[in-house]
Amino acid sequence: MSRWIAPTPALARESCDAKPTTAQMTTHQRNNTRPSASRANRLTSGSARQRPGQGVNAKARYVRYVAMARAAAQAGDVVEAENCYQHAEHYFRLMRERPGTEEPPE
Repeated sequence: MSRWIAPTPALARESCDAKPTTAQMTTHQRNNTRPSASRANRLTSGSARQRPGQGVNAKARYVRYVAMARAAAQAGDVVEAENCYQHAEHYFRLMRERPGTEEPPE
């Protein structure tokens, strides 16, 4: 009766692809580091990320989402109406936290 012998880890490694040589590695692989964002792109703990045009049309976007919510409610789509109202509330809050922005129409 012959016994089955499991392959050794050394034999299993031989069948895998070889590791890249130092010349093939990137700088981060050679130094065992991870790439990171430059200092200019990092956010400080107190700063909020600003997207281009986010605050410029907050009032217009608020009005647009309220209109879409009303249209969805009239069509009977309660889920879409709630979604639009939540988006409108987001832009409402943006307007409230920025000085000099008019109050939204009621």
